[in-house]
Amino acid sequence: MKNEIIRQADHFSLVDRKNKFIEELSELIRAVSRNDIDNVKEEIADVTILLIQYMDKYHIRSTEIITRMEYKLYRTSELIEKGEI
Repeated sequence: MKNEIIRQADHFSLVDRKNKFIEELSELIRAVSRNDIDNVKEEIADVTILLIQYMDKYHIRSTEIITRMEYKLYRTSELIEKGEI
């Protein structure tokens, strides 16, 4: 599946992918706002495809993202433990 995602990304320009990414994020926000779970699933699929394409185009490694996710989870956990949030 990833090969097809990348193949399709290579077909479009960087500007096109950026605009499509923004469009799909907007659609996800609308679906979440409406609490339309079926549409949320659809939009998460679209956003995930574009995330993978964006990461490929800008050479962002998944390990970089995981490291940042771990930090953010740790930081939030610390704030919860301290009663600050």
